[in-house]
Amino acid sequence: MDITRHTFHLHLRSMLEDISRAHFVAIDLEFTGIARQQNYNKAKDVKQTLQERYAETKSAAERYQILQVGLTCVMEDRSKREYVAKPYNFHLNPVVEERYLKVDRDFSMQSSAIDFLLRTGFEIDAPFWLGVPYLSRVEEVGARQRALERANRVDRADIDFAKEGAGVIEFVDAVRKSIEAWLKLAEKEREKLAIEAVNKTEQPQGLTNLQKRLVHQLVRSEYPGYVTISRSHSIEIIPYEEKREAGIRNSRIREADERIARQTGLRWLFEAMAGGDLSGIDPMTFAIGPVGEPVFVDLRKLTSEFNELKTKIKKRRTVLVGHNVFTDLVNIYQTFFGQLPELVEDFQRAIHGLFPMVVDTKYLATHPIKSINISSSLEEIDHLLRKQLTPRLLSHPDHPKYVAQVAAHEAGYDSFVTARVMVRLSAKLDLELDSATEVNKTSQSDDEDEDSEDGGVPLNLKAGRFDILMRRASEDGGAHRMPGDIKRDKSMTFIPPFKSEFWDIYGNKLRVFGTLEEVCDLDII
Repeated sequence: MDITRHTFHLHLRSMLEDISRAHFVAIDLEFTGIARQQNYNKAKDVKQTLQERYAETKSAAERYQILQVGLTCVMEDRSKREYVAKPYNFHLNPVVEERYLKVDRDFSMQSSAIDFLLRTGFEIDAPFWLGVPYLSRVEEVGARQRALERANRVDRADIDFAKEGAGVIEFVDAVRKSIEAWLKLAEKEREKLAIEAVNKTEQPQGLTNLQKRLVHQLVRSEYPGYVTISRSHSIEIIPYEEKREAGIRNSRIREADERIARQTGLRWLFEAMAGGDLSGIDPMTFAIGPVGEPVFVDLRKLTSEFNELKTKIKKRRTVLVGHNVFTDLVNIYQTFFGQLPELVEDFQRAIHGLFPMVVDTKYLATHPIKSINISSSLEEIDHLLRKQLTPRLLSHPDHPKYVAQVAAHEAGYDSFVTARVMVRLSAKLDLELDSATEVNKTSQSDDEDEDSEDGGVPLNLKAGRFDILMRRASEDGGAHRMPGDIKRDKSMTFIPPFKSEFWDIYGNKLRVFGTLEEVCDLDII
């Protein structure tokens, strides 16, 4: 399902409900650029450290922009013995439309990355016209601080009149004289004072922005018993009233909160997956009809239901799944949560705190193989598992887009394929655990005999089942074959429970080929 800036709030509640019910959520991203591996010499096989790769990926995440996000929520239906997928596709708008928040962004585009996107049919202007807004946690803090300063009328530094020249001093002196004359009037006659342009012929548009700022500053610093109100062509000065000013201040803060909530956009979904704070969402956001029209609702009931949903989301943390997900996680953190730390260990700690269980389907497909030549692209793995019919993964009737349509490198589609690989491959690996172990035991003695004669190295007693499966495939003449090509077992129904020992092996391990460590282990922190 394609979600745009126009339909995001129509579907926000249902998407939050999908996340709360999801057995796992698969993700995929498209970027304006990716990291270039500067320190990897392929010819000499000189590999980077994980810290070096992280530093490069961090630099790219700070420089480039996420343009598209795919999320597929997968529900497990044990009664029907099937999984149901709800894929969503979002363009992400890098432009902050709520100008009042004064958030600006710099980002770059890598020509090769943009060329790749264009060749796959990506509409490069779509993020700007259809993209969902977003605001990171760090950006929100800054925006809220600036809004508070404006509400308290301290959002600008004072101007040094003497440094601005004779014209400024002359204008300020004239305003000061006008105020002093006004203050000498009887109280009934000085309800307000309008400061206007001295020469309306020369200044038909009224006071300039600089002149308005000078008036605000003069009154704030020299006449604390009065406040200023900016009009289109002038500045009004009125007596200070605590009750009125408190109301104005609170109104400005509420307005800022509403703007921040609207701009937060897609981050609400990542906050939900991370068990974050959703209190900024006004339940009245959901009081809309099918085409966005306002509808009458029972506000008390609606608020109660949303509070229950928030509690459920908080208690049930999302299992996050991606393919080659290390780069995605670095960009997700930078875009939605905060400034990336300098050390990879601190990044691992931060990600593990947000998402206690992460699954990398590339690690599933390559553990414990350490050859960068193994076929491990998402498309290849999905193709090799294509004949595996169980576990059953169906697309929800409201999400039919990818049932018959192949949209490779569209983030929503790739997240759907990632979900399909996750379901099929994890169930296949789990089912073959016992048989692989038996093959290992049976072949061990034969291998030792053969190796003693030929001078070879004995098979590692701790070899994993994927080692054995790959070895069996190789012996059958199928180099780099995946478990999906091995004889299928019709009894596969569900993926391994996330509390099982299976995920002690495969969970929270991110494949990072080309590094000395080969893996970014989130569990070691």
